Amino acid sequence: MKIAKTTVLTLPNGVTLQPRDKAVSRKRHLFEKDEARWRHVTRMPDGTDRDWQRQRAYDCEWAHWEGCLDLHDMCRRLSWIESIRFIAKLMNSATFQRRWGVQNLRVLEGSGRRNAAAARGVVILPANMRRPWVILHEVAHAVCPAWEQHGRLWARTYLELVRLVYGKQVHDDFRASLRKAGVKFTPRRSGDYQEAKPRARRRRASSYRNPLADFFSF
Repeated sequence: MKIAKTTVLTLPNGVTLQPRDKAVSRKRHLFEKDEARWRHVTRMPDGTDRDWQRQRAYDCEWAHWEGCLDLHDMCRRLSWIESIRFIAKLMNSATFQRRWGVQNLRVLEGSGRRNAAAARGVVILPANMRRPWVILHEVAHAVCPAWEQHGRLWARTYLELVRLVYGKQVHDDFRASLRKAGVKFTPRRSGDYQEAKPRARRRRASSYRNPLADFFSF
């Protein structure tokens, strides 16, 4: 597979994309200035951060993207090659590199999986989840710090990617939906956080499973 301005390294179950460095001046990202204002820390029984607005974000996404007939381009299903080209074009843009730098990204086919997934520098895209809005969701995970899940910084990054690809109007409509659903995408006013109460922690212990546990099994 050949993609302009991108080195594509073939893997047994996917590819690694290495965009060309456009030598743009990278801006210092918001979380690098003050991580504590973005990171919402409540602990799960195994010591990891609690993914506190995951379901709220999922519900909002499905209702917004799949419910907007005029945004059919965001919902159309892409082929594997179309998905790779979509990601490569995004990561090769000067705006992307100015914001997040030059990033090498491993994109896996996700054979046998039902849901898309991502971790720092990795995106997994099963055939039934290769849609533009899903790809932007996962790329937002891939460029966020390792400690972020579906928190404020991820939501802010997701919104920025939507604006970069689809423009201000689509961005503003989605931002309004997130705000209506109670999804937080702005920094906290205070860096002080409260740990989860022991009783709540015990109640979650029996059913908790780390959502990132199977990301690193390849």
